[in-house]
This record gives sequence, structure tokens and C-alpha cells, in this order.
Amino acid sequence: ERLIAAGGQGEVYQVNVEGKCCAMKWYHIPANPEQGERALKQKEALENPSMGLLNITPPDSNFLWPQALVLDPKKFTFGYIMDLLEPRFQGLEKLVLGKIKPSPSFHTLCLAAIRLSDAFRKLHLAGLCYKDINLGGPFIDPKTGDVRICDNDNVRIDNAPGNIIFVFFAAPELILNQGNCSSKTDLHSLAVLLFYIFVRHHPLDGKRELRINVFNDNAQRAFYGKDPIFIFDPNNDKNRPVIGFHDQAIRNWKI
Repeated sequence: ERLIAAGGQGEVYQVNVEGKCCAMKWYHIPANPEQGERALKQKEALENPSMGLLNITPPDSNFLWPQALVLDPKKFTFGYIMDLLEPRFQGLEKLVLGKIKPSPSFHTLCLAAIRLSDAFRKLHLAGLCYKDINLGGPFIDPKTGDVRICDNDNVRIDNAPGNIIFVFFAAPELILNQGNCSSKTDLHSLAVLLFYIFVRHHPLDGKRELRINVFNDNAQRAFYGKDPIFIFDPNNDKNRPVIGFHDQAIRNWKI
């Protein structure tokens, strides 16, 4: 019925399924053999008879879980159906940029943080990991603190191998290719996410970042993986936030 959003993996549409309003994620047609191989793995992760996402009960009602596969008659690509995100929910990217309306109270942010943490806890207790927690997946209602979690096609069995998409959120051992995606690496990503919710800043982006001339992939992997330093580390002041560059972090950390 209409295009809702588009990204690197595909597009999300509002669709009508036998009179019910739903959302459908439709993957881009692979442009090369490598993308084609990734698409086949993604399809397998959805429909595997034993542990495919379509055959797993959602661990929490706040996950907009895949419900049914949609196949392209020409077999070029595929998609899946999920519940439609209600208009009252807004992405955490808007929160960090100060564009979420109305602005949520501190109490509301606490409720949202608790609900997100509890949802991921239930996911982990089910033997699963989200693998790719970042600002794009969770949505909050700024009035009530209710949450919804999208992009659940990322979910895999705990301790599953996988490529890192968002280096900024990834645990150092994943960035350095020293481990698999797991509930423990999820907790690192969740900690970064919660820091963003309350401080509106990345917990590792301090004065060391300002010394990097070209912040390319190699620099990012060294910065976030090889030698990460928390900006408010009580025993190490080498990466403190800088007035005039990181004012939001300085102001919100005092709260």
C-alpha cells in the first residue's frame, strides 16, 4: 500500500494481508554473488524447520517478529511479514538528535530502558542473540516509555558467527574477529545503546577521536576494538569529552 522506509538491506512496505494491515520487509535483489550468498543465508535463518525465526515463538511481545515468508514469483528475492509499527513509536536516532516530539521525561526514558533491557533478557534466556543492536532497531513511545524492537531478521542462535555491520556498537572481540555473536556481546551493544538513551553520546567518543584525521574503517576498528577507553573512565582521563565538541555528553553525564 505504501513505502515506509528503505535501507541497505531492503525496503519496508505497509501491506494488506487478508484485510489486516501489516508491514513487509522486501530484500533488495542481490547485485553480486557475495550478496546472493548472504541472501540465501538470510532466507535459511528465517525458514529453517528447526530454529528458523518463523518457527520460533517471539520471546517478548515487544519484538516485531517475522511471521510469514513472501516469495518473489521470479525467484529474484524474497521478504517477510511482521506487525506494523504504530505511529506513536519513534526511533532512538530522533531521540539522540533531539528531534523526538514530545521530548520524553527522565522517568519515561527509565521505563523505556527497563523495557528494552527486559526484552533482550528474554531473548537471551531463549538461547538467542540479537547480534546487531544499534539505534535503528528499537523504537519508543515518548509519552509512555513503551518500546518496540524491529529488524529481528538479525536474530540468531546464541554464539553464532556473523559479520559486523555497526562497528560503533560491536563488542571489541567481534571487531577483532576473536569471537562469535552471543548474549554477552549483545550486552556490550546494549550498554552503548542505553548510554545513548541517557547521555545522547557514544561512550567511547572523546578527545582521542578528535586526533584522528581520517576516521575510515581501519581507524574505527582500532578505536573501538583494539584500544577502547570509556570517556568517563575514573582511572583513565586520556579520552575525556571536550568542551565545545562533546557538550551534550558533559551536560547529561552530570544528571
